Amino acid sequence: MRFHPAVALAYVGLLVLVVLLSSHPLGLAALAVVVGAGLVATGALRSWWGSMKLLWPAVLLIVVLNPLVVREGATVLWHGPRLPLLGHVGVSLEALVFGLVMVFRLLFLTGAFFIYQRLVEPDDLLALVGRTLPRAGVMLALATRLVPTTAATYREVRLAQAARGVDFRGGGRMARLKHHLLLIKGLLLSSLERALDLAEAMQARAFGSGPRTAFVTHLWRPRDTAALVALAVALVLLLADLRAWSFNFYPRLDPLLAPGWWLPTFVVAGALLTPPLLELGWRRWPWLRSKI
Repeated sequence: MRFHPAVALAYVGLLVLVVLLSSHPLGLAALAVVVGAGLVATGALRSWWGSMKLLWPAVLLIVVLNPLVVREGATVLWHGPRLPLLGHVGVSLEALVFGLVMVFRLLFLTGAFFIYQRLVEPDDLLALVGRTLPRAGVMLALATRLVPTTAATYREVRLAQAARGVDFRGGGRMARLKHHLLLIKGLLLSSLERALDLAEAMQARAFGSGPRTAFVTHLWRPRDTAALVALAVALVLLLADLRAWSFNFYPRLDPLLAPGWWLPTFVVAGALLTPPLLELGWRRWPWLRSKI
């Protein structure tokens, strides 16, 4: 199922906004369900999990260094030795929880990016903003297409060189380094050729010489209305009670079960679950598919 690009952008933008504003551990637990449902519904869960091998260094850096460097926590779990430039090293419960919260926010933001990749095609984004902001639309379309296009080119160049007998895993370190330099060279040449082809195509279409025309084929369907109403409810409740999503870590942790936190949190999370549930229901139930 495809949502209207405006609805898809609103969904991903609101999801990112909630993640950035949320520091409450229980609120982040609710967001874990929301982001997980979005990844499953869009089929991006495997790609997101594959990106974890690039995020693990950042995750470990936050989890390990933050408790060792920050000394504002009052609940000390471990007193360490005195180190040069750092002084007495210690780990507090508050710094440990703060580091974990930052890690989950990083993972959720990465998940929102993968959801955006599956929901919004670069051409759809360009068609959406092409009439009012043509240059900005082209820049956004090219930026969002850069990473997947480069990854696809990398795989093609690697397969082409492997077919010519280049062994990227065999030989010594210098041989592997030489082979990878050839791979980078091929990737760079392919990127330059693609940029020249794009520039020629834009020049042939007289880009920037006058008002831009746009041909839009996206229809507004009942599922777009249902998703947009749910997102509007989530935005209103989010802005009405931001305190439900905030949490103080220092000098001591706030109580997790503060009065009144759960209602706006669960309502906002439930509203954000509407687009993924519509997607899953569209796939499973033909009756719902015919209605939306």
